[in-house]
Amino acid sequence: MSQKPESSIHEAFEEMAAKKGAYRFFSNAHGDVRTIRQAHTHATGRRAAPYERVWRVQDTSHISCPAHKMARGMGALDPADGRGCLRHSGLAVTQGEQPLGIAHQESWGRPVSPMASRKKVNRTWAQKESCKCKRTLETAQARGRAGQEIIVIRDRESDLYGLLASPRRRGIHALIRAAQIRRVDGQPRSLFDQVGAAPLAGHGLADLLGTDKRPPRQALCEAPFCEVAFGPPKNPEKDIPKTPVTVWAAGIQVVNPPRGENPVRWVRLATWTVRHFEQARRRARFYSLPWRVERSHDALKTGCPLEAAQWEEETRLERLEAVCALGAWRILASAYQARTSPGVSCESFFTREEWQALYPHHHPRAHPEGSGTPTIPQALQWTAKLGAFRGRKGDGHPALKVLGRGLMRLSPLVEGYHLSSILAPRLRSG
Repeated sequence: MSQKPESSIHEAFEEMAAKKGAYRFFSNAHGDVRTIRQAHTHATGRRAAPYERVWRVQDTSHISCPAHKMARGMGALDPADGRGCLRHSGLAVTQGEQPLGIAHQESWGRPVSPMASRKKVNRTWAQKESCKCKRTLETAQARGRAGQEIIVIRDRESDLYGLLASPRRRGIHALIRAAQIRRVDGQPRSLFDQVGAAPLAGHGLADLLGTDKRPPRQALCEAPFCEVAFGPPKNPEKDIPKTPVTVWAAGIQVVNPPRGENPVRWVRLATWTVRHFEQARRRARFYSLPWRVERSHDALKTGCPLEAAQWEEETRLERLEAVCALGAWRILASAYQARTSPGVSCESFFTREEWQALYPHHHPRAHPEGSGTPTIPQALQWTAKLGAFRGRKGDGHPALKVLGRGLMRLSPLVEGYHLSSILAPRLRSG
């Protein structure tokens, strides 16, 4: 299925025995989805072990199943999306911004009845959805290598006192975007006002991602930072530590924004020390990493058949989602490897048989044995062209959906290449 990420189970497995085996695997009541996920997270840990610093970027997405009108066990989503489940992932990323794999993953469904979700229940923080951020932090502490620095990055949803106050071992840090308006201890100002009044550290260029209201561009930004401390909220949950929290707040604000555009102003909360402008600027740049895990969700939805699966039980879909995540990571990691390390051999993601099957398809008059191993960008370009990517000068990088479609069509090429290597000697001798 990793070799054919866009295929359904019926298409991915050709022999009837293999099809039945796959359906029985996903329907097995004794199979635990956590075991499937642990296999991938352990492999991610092995890939991350050589690095001194690794980022864990978090994001939550929903798996919508509009075709499941008779689905059993599906949770409620937004009215436009119908039923499905929510998926929270922690993606391990290197200092060079290369995805290493899923380091933490969990999924759940919300109550289907509107009245059930409105009932006031005295729940602990561990019983709430927001505790998913803490579990990602705990996974980083449990599976990180001794002496390795791990930075957990999250957006405004994780601006929670419980997360900042949670105990962490040495080398485990959190970097989140501030959202709560808190009163800083010993100061008459709020957190945002305190950062705005802090001494200016310097200026630098920052890449602003495009939105519906502004195009992507580079902007000149100023970056103040300061140390702040605040106490617990008035009515904290029972299982949240009540000790005061001290963090470093690094701000970034666009200087002289274009007319008609609201000035961009962010504040990051870091659990480790910020001493000078370069550290503050680096904290701001780290915040762009969550887009990596969002792209992995995009690869899962566009490059894999998850939301189109015609299954009626939530447990089957959950197991299928855990397996499809492997194919989605392969697509995402190979795409970023091609951009960050264009000279690396393609055999880090493609088998020798795969690229040797690709080569004659795009170079009919040449033989792959005498050409040398292609680079990752070359192999991805050939794969994307199988998925209808035109590859013109101004087309840019192939989309994840195109790569998934190309990988699906690569498998028959590999089978044909394998058969030709077996039959060719026989034909020559005959």
